[in-house]
Amino acid sequence: MQLLAAVTLFLSLSFSAKAADQNYVFNIANVELAPDGFTRNTVVANGQFPGPLLTANKGDTLNILVNNNLTETSMRRSTSIHWHGLFQHRNAHNDGPAFVTQCPISPDHSYTYSMPLANQTGTYWYHSHLSSQYLDGLRGPIVINPEDPNLDLYDVDDESTVITLADWFHTESPELLTAYMATTNTASNDALPQSGTINGVGRTSTDTQPARPVFTVTSGMRYRFRIINASALARFNFQISGHTLTVIEADGENHVPLTVDRLLLQPGQRYSVVVEANQAVDNYWIRAPMAARTPNPAPTNWATDSDNVNAVLHYVGAADAEPTTTPPALSGTVLNEALLVPSTNPAAPGTAVAGGADKVFNLAFATVTDSTSHHWT
Repeated sequence: MQLLAAVTLFLSLSFSAKAADQNYVFNIANVELAPDGFTRNTVVANGQFPGPLLTANKGDTLNILVNNNLTETSMRRSTSIHWHGLFQHRNAHNDGPAFVTQCPISPDHSYTYSMPLANQTGTYWYHSHLSSQYLDGLRGPIVINPEDPNLDLYDVDDESTVITLADWFHTESPELLTAYMATTNTASNDALPQSGTINGVGRTSTDTQPARPVFTVTSGMRYRFRIINASALARFNFQISGHTLTVIEADGENHVPLTVDRLLLQPGQRYSVVVEANQAVDNYWIRAPMAARTPNPAPTNWATDSDNVNAVLHYVGAADAEPTTTPPALSGTVLNEALLVPSTNPAAPGTAVAGGADKVFNLAFATVTDSTSHHWT
C-alpha cells in the first residue's frame, strides 16, 4: 500500500509539474472588416476574424482576460464567450452562456475566464454566447496539444495547419434575429449567409475578390490539418484535390486512423486529418463548398456563389499562383462517421447493438405561432 501511495503521489506531482498557466487577452471591439470583399462593422477579438488561436498543453489552465470595448449601438454591446467542447467540471461559471451560467460582460468591463483543462486534448473552438452575436465575427480556434497515439503519422502540426471554416453574413445579427423571430416567419426559415470563408477569407460574385488563403507544404512531409466548422448554419464539404485525408481525431477524441477522400462538416464539428505531400510539386485546390437549409425558392440574399469556397495547397517550389485548372467537382469516398473507432474505449453506458440503450427517451418538437411570437415547444 505504501508503494502504491508513493507511485500515485509521484505521478500526481509529475503531472502538476508539467502543467502551466496559458494567459491570453481578448480585446472585444467593433471593427470594420471585409472578409469576402464586402465591408461591414463586426464584433471581433483583437481586431481579427476568425479570432486568435488559443493553444495549450494537456493539464494546463487557460486564462483569457476579456475586455469589452464594444460601442456600436446597432449591435449588442455586452458579450460572453463559450469554449465549445471544453468540459467545465465544477467550473460552470466559466462556460460562457449568457444568462445561464454567467451575467454578460457589460461594456467597459472585463472578466477573466479560467479553465483547468485536465485530461482534455484535441481541437476545439470558441464563440460569443450572447444571443446571435457570434454571427458578427466573435469566433476562433483552440488547440490543446495531446499525448497523441498517432504522433508518428505526421511531421507538422502548428498554427499553419489550422483551418477554420465559417459562414459569413452581410447583415448585423440583431436584424437577422428579428427577422427569424417574426410571426410571419411561419416556416422558421433562417437568414442565410452571403459567403463561406476559409481562415477568414471568402468570395462573392458581386464584391471585391480577396486573395485566397494559401497553405504551404514541402514535398515528402506529412501534415496534421485541424479543420473546424465555426459556422452558425452552414455545412461544408471539404476535399484537397489529389490528396487523401486520414482522420485521426474527431471533436477532441483520438481515433484509429481512417482514410477517406472528403469530409462533411456540420456546424461545430472538428476533425484532424493527416495529409501527405506526396504529389508532384504544384498547386492544388482545397475545396469547401457550402450548403444550408434553404427555402424554395432560395432568397436573393443567399450566397451568390456558395460553391466558390476555395483555398490553395501550395508545394514549395511551385509557382506562387492559383492552380491552373478549374476547381473540380467533389469526388471519392466521403467520411462515414459510423466507421470511426475511438483510440480508447469511452465506456459509454448500454451496449453497442440496436435496442441496447439502458433508457429510451422520445422527444416531440413543434412550432407555435401566436400574435406575439414564433417559438418551439
